[in-house]
Amino acid sequence: MAQIIHKDNKLIPAMELAVNTFLQNRNNLSSDELKQQGIALSQHLQTMSHDRQHILTEYQTGGQPLPTTGMCAIDAVLSLMLQKAAQKHINFEVSICDNIKTIATQAISEKDLSHLLADLIENALIAVTDTPVKKILVKFGQLQNSFIVEVSDSGKQFQTEIFQDFGLKPHTTYDGKGGSGIGLMDIWKLKKQYKASLVINEYDSPAYSYSKRISIIFDKKKHYIIQTYRKKDIQRIQIRGDLYIFSHY
Repeated sequence: MAQIIHKDNKLIPAMELAVNTFLQNRNNLSSDELKQQGIALSQHLQTMSHDRQHILTEYQTGGQPLPTTGMCAIDAVLSLMLQKAAQKHINFEVSICDNIKTIATQAISEKDLSHLLADLIENALIAVTDTPVKKILVKFGQLQNSFIVEVSDSGKQFQTEIFQDFGLKPHTTYDGKGGSGIGLMDIWKLKKQYKASLVINEYDSPAYSYSKRISIIFDKKKHYIIQTYRKKDIQRIQIRGDLYIFSHY
């Protein structure tokens, strides 16, 4: 960071002088010269901005590489989400069990997994945007020989109505903050396609680092389960026959 400041102490005054000179001389330049110099200044400023953002992202993430899955599309999604998280000062962690590439590709195509993962993490990024604690954990593993993807976050809980609409119609808790509800529809579509189970855990205790966890288990059982401290609230409006609600202890 000290190196960035040292470098910018020289570059920023130079750019300030260049812009002021450009403005002072604008009446003496032809339209072509005005356009060319304006474009050149704009491009240089964009390059400086891009370089600073890249450096700051590396600084914020500590320059620590994410663990890799060995699947190019999945690793690309994780890298992109890490950058998005760093820009919003969100703690983003990934946990991967051994031999995950073989386990995952036997359960779901790499293309569909990258789509599922992007939707899950995007929802988590939006959920933690306005919360005091900003944490996301992505886990790849096995549960009783079935591939499982889990995304935990410290954000706000879902509105209870979303549990009734999940996969049936677009519904979002984060309207106006980037949420559209389409991601939830896509998650359900892939759950249905692969006959996977969807399990949502909700926590309301300081003993847990995260407020909720969404798990997709590729077990061919097609379950839809919510384990929560809000069992009565959700049951009060329950109309779905495929939804199972359990108390979280």
